[in-house]
Amino acid sequence: MNEELSRMHEAEAAKEAKERKLADLLELSIEVSERKEAFPFSGLDPEEYAKIKATDEEYPGFSTPVDEMIAKFEEQGMRLALSTFDSQKGNAYIIPGDMEPTQKNIEDWGLKPENFEITNDMDESLKKLIEVAKDYKKLKF
Repeated sequence: MNEELSRMHEAEAAKEAKERKLADLLELSIEVSERKEAFPFSGLDPEEYAKIKATDEEYPGFSTPVDEMIAKFEEQGMRLALSTFDSQKGNAYIIPGDMEPTQKNIEDWGLKPENFEITNDMDESLKKLIEVAKDYKKLKF
């Protein structure tokens, strides 16, 4: 009985931690997206790049190739856009800096914040957003 109760408390604590991270992610996403600012491209996390590249190769033509996306990010920088679908669930995407944050551009060019590297010279709000997104992704189950 105590073991079952302990598991229930752990599950509840995990759920609360996930909800707190989601609230932080939403707050930061709104803050950064409302600035409508383009930031220098920080690069993609190498592990995330490998996963996206593998998907590109497995499903050619299904989405914008990651290397084409990187070229556009290097040219234009990056900005945060909130999806019009379930934005209250943390559906924030990073798109090339010169693009309007339309749903079409998000679908064609958007990558999740956790796909990006964090650099020392990065805007502090964007850095925090990417950190929280990476932490939130780890909590999903």
